[in-house]
Amino acid sequence: MAFVSRLSRFIWVTARFPALAILGICAPVIGFVLSGMALLALVSAAVWALEAPFRLAPVLGLVACAVGLVALRGACRLLLRVLSA
Repeated sequence: MAFVSRLSRFIWVTARFPALAILGICAPVIGFVLSGMALLALVSAAVWALEAPFRLAPVLGLVACAVGLVALRGACRLLLRVLSA
């Protein structure tokens, strides 16, 4: 059992460093793109709501998309924090 524990720890350490390096380099770009797409979705939802106030389904879909993009950005930051610990 101790061998399996040491082996799994070795695999975690060797897989963590390259993933951390790649994600650490790409994190600012990923955050910028996801935030921009979320802002674009919210602006599109606002324009759609002003243009057709009685059709709510596309507006709710765009707002849900924006919330999902912000959640995805948070998940990326959380993964970066887990890998760096």
